[in-house]
Amino acid sequence: MSDNKTQIGYFKNIYHLCLAALLLFTSACSSIQPQPITGAKIIIVWHSLNGLRERVLLDLVDRWNRSNSDNTTIIPERRDTAAIQAAMSNANATARPALILSAPTQAALYYQQSYLRSLDNFIADPNPDVGWATQDRNDLYPFVFNSGQAIDGATIGIPFASTMRVVMYNRNWVRTTTNGTDTIPLDWSQFTALCAKIATQFRGTPCFGVEGNAITMDEWVNAHGGRVLTSAGQVNFPSPVISIGLERMMGFVQSGQAYRTNDSQFLREDFITERVPFMFDWSDRIEEYRKAVKQRGNFPLGIGLLPSTNAIASAPMQSSLWLVVKSPNIEREKYAWKFVKWLSAPEQTLRWAVATGDLPVRSSAANYFPTLQDSGLTNRQNDAIVAFWPRMGQAATASPAFVHIPCIKNAQSDSIRQILDGTIITSTILGFQSSVAGTLANGCFLK
Repeated sequence: MSDNKTQIGYFKNIYHLCLAALLLFTSACSSIQPQPITGAKIIIVWHSLNGLRERVLLDLVDRWNRSNSDNTTIIPERRDTAAIQAAMSNANATARPALILSAPTQAALYYQQSYLRSLDNFIADPNPDVGWATQDRNDLYPFVFNSGQAIDGATIGIPFASTMRVVMYNRNWVRTTTNGTDTIPLDWSQFTALCAKIATQFRGTPCFGVEGNAITMDEWVNAHGGRVLTSAGQVNFPSPVISIGLERMMGFVQSGQAYRTNDSQFLREDFITERVPFMFDWSDRIEEYRKAVKQRGNFPLGIGLLPSTNAIASAPMQSSLWLVVKSPNIEREKYAWKFVKWLSAPEQTLRWAVATGDLPVRSSAANYFPTLQDSGLTNRQNDAIVAFWPRMGQAATASPAFVHIPCIKNAQSDSIRQILDGTIITSTILGFQSSVAGTLANGCFLK
């Protein structure tokens, strides 16, 4: 997006704000009964994006404001997350924005406080201008409907700026170890055997590094067919499936095929400089890895899904959610929803994904490169990551929007640190899980 476009969109937004203020002022001062405003409709949006993501959002907003058939004007306002929370608590319904881009945990809290409108009626609306038709729903990845699901099953948000855990790997190293194959196994047993072979062929070289945090717990549990938190908001402890994943991790660490660190940058440095062949990280960093490897390592970079145990790949993801705020004016809610729906359309989700490295929300997104008419974006259609999007989108797994997630994550981090430190041994993992479940019940759910 050029600076000129940004300035044009900015001044256009200021114009519409002034127009709205003038209309309200003249209505208040007139003795004549004010009439409904049927022209420009102002939709205030609060978000906490900055840098590149904010610039891309502003570009999309400009496109909407120039072309939408409802004559609505989106006014984006960047606010600190804490400031948004405070304003939502203190403002009355008419002073709140029409839309908020928020973390799932905060979304769950707003929903609990009855600030949000459930989106299910909008999604199911038979009017194709409002609802998602069957073809639309089939085109959207499953995580679109799971990410913003509240504990009661209501859809309270639509994901935006989504990223998931993937495996980056050194294709040269894998080729050498597998006699020419440069893809990684999709099965845990085969992946474990590959790491053992690497350890034998390149003595003293670990396969990968792990961090002692909740993300590590999530990715290993998901990849072994389990879930730390169920869709109903229940902690899935104790669980034999979770035990299998944690036992496998312990096996890697105890055999020296994996090492533990608390510094994620240290892990990235080891991978880029070819000290280890594998790296687990977020998908929105793939382009960063590609550039760093080209500059410093110069080896062919591979991208893969986490191995699985049941042939169904599953990896944790994170995203923000678009939330429609309740309003005395139901029309405002509908127009806010229509902007969210527009952002999820193939062209818009493609523009966002290519520019930011985030995951598109549709399987058909890659088919829309010719419509972009922007060489800076269309030149990316042959990137390896684009062909990989469909597999990523199907594997991305979201936890429900739940107010106790931060407390649960802290307990997960503590648990995984104990396992990596050797405080917990294989024979006591199930008992350990029971202990963790009790801690969560008393420390998180009773707060």
